[in-house]
Amino acid sequence: MIIDELAKLISCYIEDDEITVLDTCLGLKYTYVLVRGNYGTALGIAFTSSAGISHEGFLEKPLAINNLPKLVSSPGIYYKVLGAALLNALSQYLMFNKKFFRENIVEHIDILDVINLEHVSKALLVGYIHPIAEKLRKWGVEVVSVERDLCKTRMLDHVYIDTVLPRLVKNIDLAIITGSTIVNDSIDYVLETIREIPLKVITGPTAQFPKIGTLSTKYHIDYIGSIHIVDVKGAIRTIKMGGGTKWLLKHGFKYIIK
Repeated sequence: MIIDELAKLISCYIEDDEITVLDTCLGLKYTYVLVRGNYGTALGIAFTSSAGISHEGFLEKPLAINNLPKLVSSPGIYYKVLGAALLNALSQYLMFNKKFFRENIVEHIDILDVINLEHVSKALLVGYIHPIAEKLRKWGVEVVSVERDLCKTRMLDHVYIDTVLPRLVKNIDLAIITGSTIVNDSIDYVLETIREIPLKVITGPTAQFPKIGTLSTKYHIDYIGSIHIVDVKGAIRTIKMGGGTKWLLKHGFKYIIK
């Protein structure tokens, strides 16, 4: 699966580095893992899928880098969230500390700034992202969304349960996928289902991984958009206090991978 492949590839890139996990927190909205290596520290973030976390879940021992394959392959959301945050921490370390994949990274830019919306008449959001939906509608783009959260399907217009995704892909020009699909393993199914859509984007704080492997070669993802944390202490405090994406952006900047 895609998250397992990413974990394997990232592990190969960092195998010669002495990297340790400094801190971990499973927050209300986001989970973080802080790592440190010879090139400094990096913070990885992942959406906390709290609905799937049971009362029995508990991380008995501190995280270690070699836990990555086991964590991301776990069917338990509790461990998968931690694995995604660790994967993202190592990805951020590679991209921003060691300067890997830099030729494809553009900093301080929003994902919609690089898409020519004049050629987009209908967009599909896999995971409803309100600011993106509003911007698209202002451009006159018709927006439909799928969500796993049943509450959102009841409260919002044109937001459907994610099981109907195959019925919505016809005549779509642009698909925007939340990075949190990597946490619940739905990203594989989603990318296979939307394969014929001409423009495909993965975005959000959980999308801190590089565009490598099948994301590039098989599914031809056009862009990945996420945030890089600069003020680590500020971001950690925000996550511990229940802050979301808007507040995390005060401690970092947006970037895209072409």
